[in-house]
Amino acid sequence: MNVDHATTTDSEGIRWYGTLKNLKPQGFMKVQLPSGQEYDGVWLNGNMQRALSLRNRRNAEPVYNFH
Repeated sequence: MNVDHATTTDSEGIRWYGTLKNLKPQGFMKVQLPSGQEYDGVWLNGNMQRALSLRNRRNAEPVYNFH
């Protein structure tokens, strides 16, 4: 099953925003950890290919940038 603009929360409390292909993260995704940290990433068949940034709960500028 493929879903565009999906929002889902897994069993660990991690929230996912983006596209799911066969119910796995695919393409550009926003992820929010239970701690409030957020990051953007690129996924292929449920596997992260690249993390793009991390933000803290207050939406301050990204603390880390990965390329």
